[in-house]
Amino acid sequence: MEGQKLAWYTCEACGEKWDDLARNQAVRLGDWREKNKGIALDIYLRAHSPRAIGFHLRSWISPFVSLSEPAAAFLWGQKDKTKLKDFQNAHAAEPWKVYVKEREEDRILALCDDRPRAWYRAAALWRR
Repeated sequence: MEGQKLAWYTCEACGEKWDDLARNQAVRLGDWREKNKGIALDIYLRAHSPRAIGFHLRSWISPFVSLSEPAAAFLWGQKDKTKLKDFQNAHAAEPWKVYVKEREEDRILALCDDRPRAWYRAAALWRR
């Protein structure tokens, strides 16, 4: 399915669904802006003269990646935590955050009882 390039991007500004071609045209017509205040890149660079600059780009706005690639990676990530991590890092351009919900020890211990292990086997045979 990924090879059929059926994925689209919904524009945050106008709500239109863009295929790869429309997205690529929008990217070519766009310009780089400073992240916090939206200042045009050339104005920002002249005003601040930074020693280095970096760009943080999600793959679905890159003209070098089909929209179907991050869409497929996201869907595969719903079945596999490692693939979801890969999607988050490689396509969403965001760090992976480990979310673990610990169970409280008391809740686990509440499920235990004093019956010996052999009782379970005997009960299982008795039910047959």
